[in-house]
Amino acid sequence: MTNKEKIKRAEKLIDDFQYNFYKEIGVVPDVCYDIYVDSLPKLLLPQIEEAVNYTFKLNFPEAFPNQGIRNRARHTITIAFRYIFFKIARDMGYTFPVMSSYIGFDHATILHAVKSMNNLLETKDPVTIKYYNLVKNEIKRRVVNNADVHNTEQ
Repeated sequence: MTNKEKIKRAEKLIDDFQYNFYKEIGVVPDVCYDIYVDSLPKLLLPQIEEAVNYTFKLNFPEAFPNQGIRNRARHTITIAFRYIFFKIARDMGYTFPVMSSYIGFDHATILHAVKSMNNLLETKDPVTIKYYNLVKNEIKRRVVNNADVHNTEQ
C-alpha cells in the first residue's frame, strides 16, 4: 500500500468516526489530526505563504485581510497565522534575513515570532496546535497532490 493510499484510508476512517459520532451523539466532533509524516518538504516561501493564507481564509473568512499574513494590522488571528508562517519557514531552514527580505518584517520580529511559537507549542496550547497542524496538513496535502510544489533549493 502506498503512502497516498494509507493517507486516504486514514482520512476515511476519521470521516467515518465523525459521521458515526454525529449519528449517536448528535454533534460533530472537532477532530484535529496530523496523519502525515512529521517532516515537511522544503518549499519556496511564496508556497508556504499561500498555504498559510489559504488555511487562514478557510477558517476565518470574516477576519482575513486582503494582504493575508502580510497585513500589518495587529489583529490576534492575523498575528497568529503570521507566526505560524515564520515557524514553518524557519523549520524548513530559511534564515531570518531571508524571511525578512521576503515578507518585509524586521528580523527581530521574526525571531520573536519563532520563539513565541516554540513556547506555545511546548506548552501544548490547544488553539495554537490546532491551527499549526491545519497549516502543516495543508502543505502536506499540496505535496501529496503535487499542487504547485517544487522542491527546489533556494
